[in-house]
Amino acid sequence: MIKAAPGQRRVMGGDFNAAVSRAGYAESTRSRFEKVDEQFQGFVRLTGGTLIKSVAHTRRDLVRESSASLDHIIAWNLSIESSSEVHWMGSDSNDHALISCTVGGGLLTYRDPVDQAQDTGKPKLKKIDPKQLPRILPKLNAIMRPIAKDIHEKVKEGGCSKEQGVTQLVQERMMAATALMHKNPEGRGNRARERGPHRSKDQVKILKEIGTLKAALLSRGKPGQASAAAMQCLTEFGLYHDFQMTPQEAHDITYSPKWAAVLNTMI
Repeated sequence: MIKAAPGQRRVMGGDFNAAVSRAGYAESTRSRFEKVDEQFQGFVRLTGGTLIKSVAHTRRDLVRESSASLDHIIAWNLSIESSSEVHWMGSDSNDHALISCTVGGGLLTYRDPVDQAQDTGKPKLKKIDPKQLPRILPKLNAIMRPIAKDIHEKVKEGGCSKEQGVTQLVQERMMAATALMHKNPEGRGNRARERGPHRSKDQVKILKEIGTLKAALLSRGKPGQASAAAMQCLTEFGLYHDFQMTPQEAHDITYSPKWAAVLNTMI
């Protein structure tokens, strides 16, 4: 697909299971991983893409105490305006981070209706503040989901071309994101609203700890390996290191009735 249209602008992002940086991996796996990593970077070079490297590792394993940059963004025929930022958000059981960057920012802009009416000849640039992205992303996705569905149906029915659909989708997303962003992201009032009504920092911390306990109670992990949330609890309780547990022993504990009773008591 990429070779068929070499001049087309493209962006591809996600978990490629190939790294530009690793730490804590077993020496016995080194040659295999080096081969995979080289094949990945060879693909980027062969297709003429630009690999946007993240500023930190994007995947972590609490059991093996290893980490790597496995999530990447590749751009073709687009200017690069920033490195890939890493955002650890969501549940503590998540082992991959959200990544974001800015590419070809001038292309992802729209003309404000007021500016169009005035016909100034210059589009008004609307940029999403990457620092606010983790906060607004859940709301933004919820707003855009039905809009994207309607635009997709419109394209399928021949109501507009694919290019027009993409343009409209970008415009809608930019407008929604702009409406959700704080004009003064560092303001005290904004931080208070993020904590919720009458919630102190200590209360927010407690709520996060309860979230981790609930995740550890509900998640089961993989065969022979406890979930990331359970491992975090075992580590914070001092059990994992004090008893020098193996991954299998940690896994077995999380299946015991006493483990569930302890977590329910703490919750």
